[in-house]
Amino acid sequence: MHYGIMSYCIKCFALADVCLCETKKVPLSEYTHEMKECTDLKCYCKEHIPE
Repeated sequence: MHYGIMSYCIKCFALADVCLCETKKVPLSEYTHEMKECTDLKCYCKEHIPE
């Protein structure tokens, strides 16, 4: 559930499954807060999630 916020993978532009702020994973409960606070938020689909 994306809570009305659509995010797309930075590699292939598919619908993102996870967003990372710098290198930390962002829980969905903190997603909106991190979107406002983060200066380097990157989103990825399942295929492109970094290790």
